Amino acid sequence: MANPINSPTVIGGIAVLVVVTAIILGLTGFKLKPTASNSNQNANVNLSTKPSTAVPTYSFPGRLPDDRILNKQARLVTNKGTIVFTLDASQAPLAVSNFVYLAEQGFYNGIRWHRIETWVVQMGDPQTKDETVSQNLWGTGGPGYTIPDETVTGTYDPGVVAMAKTAASNSAGSQIFIMKSVAGLEQRYQIMGKVTTGMDVVQALVVGDTVQSVTIELTS
Repeated sequence: MANPINSPTVIGGIAVLVVVTAIILGLTGFKLKPTASNSNQNANVNLSTKPSTAVPTYSFPGRLPDDRILNKQARLVTNKGTIVFTLDASQAPLAVSNFVYLAEQGFYNGIRWHRIETWVVQMGDPQTKDETVSQNLWGTGGPGYTIPDETVTGTYDPGVVAMAKTAASNSAGSQIFIMKSVAGLEQRYQIMGKVTTGMDVVQALVVGDTVQSVTIELTS
């Protein structure tokens, strides 16, 4: 007896069924589900490539070794020009250590001058780097920690660089100010240096001007 599967009628029917099935699958857009390995590959392709928005964290370094803070000066390059000031580690070793540490971390790069008055300029709030932060909040930010107060000696003459702070003790962080003229300040803001080059730049600064870079170098 002939095998019914091999009969021309059956073979023809099977061929028609295969063709019809193929057409249906093509019209419906049917696709095989990816295997586990394919799924992982597709997921990796779709991962976000946006840069991280994590905020860097800082911690007070304490007093740095002498070779990092003695006989040093800071070179601030701004969009208005360059300001150079000495760092007086003999008077303010903690404040100078703090400033050197933050400068070496690139903390001040891109920060804007947020306070400009006839007698003072001030900067050091990292919030000024963020275009989404209202200018009403400029001057309220810091590195995430505060440093201990040190005994203040000297007077706030033009060119003097000192740490800004609130009314509370031990509240200085990253903000500094430069005196433009005598203003009779209370002797409680830690003096950490004095401008040697660039007072014309200090006088020309306006709110929103930028600190492009800060470099710590040997005193010239």
